[in-house]
Amino acid sequence: EVNIKILLNGLVQTGKLTLANRNVLLAQMTDEVAELVLRDNYQQSMTISLMEQRAVELLDAQNRTMKLFERDGLLNRAIEYLPDDEELADRVAKGVALTRPEISVFLPYGKMWLYERLIASDLPDDPVSEEDLFAYFPKPIQKKYPAAIKSHKLRREIVATSVTNSFINRVGPHFLTTLMDRSGMGPVEVAKAYIITRICYGLRDTWKKIEVLDNKAPAAAQYDMFIEINRMIERSALWLLRNVPAPLDISATVARLKPVVDVFRSSYGSLWSEDVARYVKRSADAYKAKGVPENLALEVALLFRIAAANDVWRLSEALKQPVPHVAKMYFLVGARFGLGDLRRSTEDLARTSHWERLAVSAAVEELYAHQTKLTQLVLSLAKGKKATGEKATGAKAIDAWIETNKAPVDRFDQVLAEIRAAETVSLAMLTVANRQLSALSAG
Repeated sequence: EVNIKILLNGLVQTGKLTLANRNVLLAQMTDEVAELVLRDNYQQSMTISLMEQRAVELLDAQNRTMKLFERDGLLNRAIEYLPDDEELADRVAKGVALTRPEISVFLPYGKMWLYERLIASDLPDDPVSEEDLFAYFPKPIQKKYPAAIKSHKLRREIVATSVTNSFINRVGPHFLTTLMDRSGMGPVEVAKAYIITRICYGLRDTWKKIEVLDNKAPAAAQYDMFIEINRMIERSALWLLRNVPAPLDISATVARLKPVVDVFRSSYGSLWSEDVARYVKRSADAYKAKGVPENLALEVALLFRIAAANDVWRLSEALKQPVPHVAKMYFLVGARFGLGDLRRSTEDLARTSHWERLAVSAAVEELYAHQTKLTQLVLSLAKGKKATGEKATGAKAIDAWIETNKAPVDRFDQVLAEIRAAETVSLAMLTVANRQLSALSAG
């Protein structure tokens, strides 16, 4: 409300708005201002509930995040009655996590810590940050006074606050340390990767569609969808941190990646391999069975698969080949070498400790990297054959590449068959599979 009055008072002082009209406008916006305040409260409550849902799984990451806040002199666990390392270790052993009141204390520290770093960075100055700037204000002001919003005295502070709230309310403070540990990047770059993903994949619209299901669908179904979106954000943001040079340019990256995502959204049915299509259908059917509308069930089920747009974007630019052509081959390669099955097999692996999570995540990332590299090799060979008058497309292009790499492919196929036949899959098995894939990718 204070920032709205600062904006309107500036308009009054410059003669662009009368005092009487200012007062009328403020009165007209009372309900929407209250709604904007309550929206932040709603989202905070939602993320606390989501963190409760994944309580034991997130405990180690939450502990690492609290240690980070302590090292920076922000948090004193004793004063806040938060568990120390010894108590947390005991809770991990017993499968007991942070309580809802403890999470409620932990959450605002994440906002304070992130805000301090964003306001000191160049993130609030990126043109794309205007999305967060405008979202802060009621719609009548957005519509009538866009120039005044852009020139607001506290523009940078508002952007930093909006991005901080969006980040912490959607993915939680632990997401910071998780991605910082896995990427080696700082909090500002992590926040940029989050924003790029949120914009390119249209997540604000998807979140709203889930939120309007309050009291219409089971809360558990909503939680499942929010958690699935967070999995996709983690995959996409980590990819950006690992594959796009730092410092991330939000505007430039969105301009290049979003058109690729849009192709995936509009043409996914013609891009998938059969195994991906089956998996998406199973996921969508599971959401529908929980009371989720069909269109939203499909939208959420597609998100994690559409995140392959990141890899396809890089390949398409490097090979100078159309996105649909590269995407089709990407999914065909994944199906031929069972990479989706191998990734899904990691879902049952233990990942209670920080090191277990890092090991499993590294195995999954390697599988994605191999899929990208193998796709590049197949497409490069197919392009070379086309130049000599031969044609090899789709599965035939993969077969042609296999013919030139028969021995290592046979060795990998044997390993894959043994893994598929096993009752349980271990991290050691995936390590061997990745080793064989490395030999293939080197070819």
